[in-house]
Amino acid sequence: MKKQVSPSRVQSTPPKRLFWQGFLCVLVLILTFVSGWSLRGITGAPKAQATDSACLRLNGYTFISPLLLCDTSSKTNSPAVANLQTKLQAIVGNAQAAHTIDTASIYFRDLTTRNQTNINGDEKYYPASLRKVPVLMSFYKKAEADPAILTTTGMLHGTTDYNAGVEIPPKVSPQFGQTYSINDLITMMIKYSDNNSLQVLAANLGDNGLREIYQQLQIEYPENQLAVTDSLSAYQFSLFLRTLYNSTYLDSEYSEKALQLMSQTDFKDGLVAGLPSTITVAHKFGVETDNANSGALNQRQLHDCGIIYAPKTPYILCVMTKSSGSLAEAEKTIKDISAVTYQEVQNGYR
Repeated sequence: MKKQVSPSRVQSTPPKRLFWQGFLCVLVLILTFVSGWSLRGITGAPKAQATDSACLRLNGYTFISPLLLCDTSSKTNSPAVANLQTKLQAIVGNAQAAHTIDTASIYFRDLTTRNQTNINGDEKYYPASLRKVPVLMSFYKKAEADPAILTTTGMLHGTTDYNAGVEIPPKVSPQFGQTYSINDLITMMIKYSDNNSLQVLAANLGDNGLREIYQQLQIEYPENQLAVTDSLSAYQFSLFLRTLYNSTYLDSEYSEKALQLMSQTDFKDGLVAGLPSTITVAHKFGVETDNANSGALNQRQLHDCGIIYAPKTPYILCVMTKSSGSLAEAEKTIKDISAVTYQEVQNGYR
């Protein structure tokens, strides 16, 4: 016979205890949800952040798509550098009012924070000797596959001196009838901005060899290398500098080599003049003078673009100008822009 359990002996949960058990369950669920939300960034879940504009990737591969550049919007002016933008616009406006320049464009980019400002960004210019940087990069691209190309030698033939009549002549240039290596010519082309070296190197590359880097960066390629046409903006030239700094077009060895050579550029009257003497600048200048038949100046274009290795952060500064005044006045405008930019960077844009 089974033992009967007295109703008085059956254990039941008091209503008060049920309430507290339910409350604790709800509290645990809430805490779990809040903790999970707050740890999203740590655990790898997506988090809200500023998205970059369309990225540029190297083409020509089957299984990979190497990243070349991101954050490629030239129209964005970062609020963090609004004070710098205002000061630079004032320099340009004052120089125009004083007729020392006709117009100027400025592109600035902080290479640590990615803050940028682009003044008169739609204006195009004749690149002049800035074209020598993509020639340099194209040869170094070839040298990655065949380093011996840089030590290849040949005699300089011809009679046309492409340095004749330039407003800022090179201090060193190759002599006709003498033998030089590709490396020699590259050095004279960049360090002294020699035009005879440029002609030899560009002819050696040919259009196909030089066109590639323009296409990769989606910059219009100048079909006629001798035509003086306004085809390049300050922002567009900055892309060559960014790929060198990031080592995304050339490998690290040749990117370093290119910028080291550009740091030896002997033009000191633009960007460099506005900086302390201890600051390293990897840059390239360009000048093109259009004179009337009488010899009077119609217009000059003077540009200086580079990477300034400031103590707090390196930055890109590219200044392009058109003027009908003296060369010294155009140089001073670039110097003033460089000096103000450096001070703003050092002061944290305050």
